[in-house]
Amino acid sequence: MFHIIAASDAGIPPERLALRSVKEKDTGRDISVFDKSFQPVLSPIPGTLTNILVREGTPVIRGQPLAVIEAMKMENDVYAPCDGTIERIMIQEGIPVSRSETLMTINIQKNT
Repeated sequence: MFHIIAASDAGIPPERLALRSVKEKDTGRDISVFDKSFQPVLSPIPGTLTNILVREGTPVIRGQPLAVIEAMKMENDVYAPCDGTIERIMIQEGIPVSRSETLMTINIQKNT
């Protein structure tokens, strides 16, 4: 299910959402929608992303380490918030990150 939102109207920076671009049926223009089948993986702290432990397409389970962020000379793991498959990695190793910055997105697996 898709919900059409304007990130600026909601006060949410677009990079914080798992967004997809789709064609609006009536006008054919691109619009962004929040897709509930994707879960963003956010940086828990500001620091430098030193190691990415997964690749796009990697299946992951909740609690699995995905990346390492160094802050104040300490290494901090970033864990998967849910089961799924890594859909997109949005940042490279060695890049400074801020708190709550989207590092990657997970395509949530549906349990049937």
